[in-house]
Amino acid sequence: MPDILICPLCQSPLHVKNQQLYCEHKHSFDKAKEGYVNLLSVQHKRSKEPGDNKQMLHNRQQFLDSGHYQPLADQLASYINERVATKTILDIGCGEGFYTHQLKNSRNQVWGCDISKEGIKYAAKHYKSCQFVVASNQRLPFATESLDVITRVFAPQHDAEVIRCLHPRGQLITVVPGPWHLKQLRQYIYTDLRAHNNQPQSIDGLQLKESINIQYTMLLSPTDRERLMGMTPFSWKLTPSIRAQFTHAQEPVEAQFTLHIYQHES
Repeated sequence: MPDILICPLCQSPLHVKNQQLYCEHKHSFDKAKEGYVNLLSVQHKRSKEPGDNKQMLHNRQQFLDSGHYQPLADQLASYINERVATKTILDIGCGEGFYTHQLKNSRNQVWGCDISKEGIKYAAKHYKSCQFVVASNQRLPFATESLDVITRVFAPQHDAEVIRCLHPRGQLITVVPGPWHLKQLRQYIYTDLRAHNNQPQSIDGLQLKESINIQYTMLLSPTDRERLMGMTPFSWKLTPSIRAQFTHAQEPVEAQFTLHIYQHES
């Protein structure tokens, strides 16, 4: 692991020795056997096991590995490979690393961070070409101005931390749902179905460079539909009746995404 990591307790640089990271103030962190390091300090946890649970991660991993969101992953990777002279990339809220590992090429270093230990454990085990850390996006364990690109796919972010870590010539790429993303599922839940707000967020210190829209329909099997319901943030709203109706529905499902690309204000 290169020396761009900082201690989550004192913000001093972290160094590597054998299977351990340490700082000058004698704080140390062991690398797990899967290769990741846990830099989420106890005092910054909001629960015993923060982040997505095993079942949600499993559903998402199975759904994504079936290729249903591959056009989004391809767009992210092609934009970075073709239009950004990258060196170091961080994927915030990377989960099990589906998008993270597809950003890797011979010219860059790719990091993924997530508050979910289970997600990072899976990512580190399966995608050895990338580096993964358990960490909060409110206290990113990366040195100031050390990242050339930060990606955020459907994940929350702490603006001040993103700006601190981003290189002056770096770019932030966020992905949000398009207006009618998963409309065919959401219409079972909401009587007054409204479009997602996919407008760019105002971020002090950054300016919007461009936006890219992606739209297509997905033909999903009953198993795919069950996995989709199990990975969505509103899965708790799905009654057994709604689950049964959506599982056996025949209509294609809308997939809509918007990428917003930001850079430092000139």
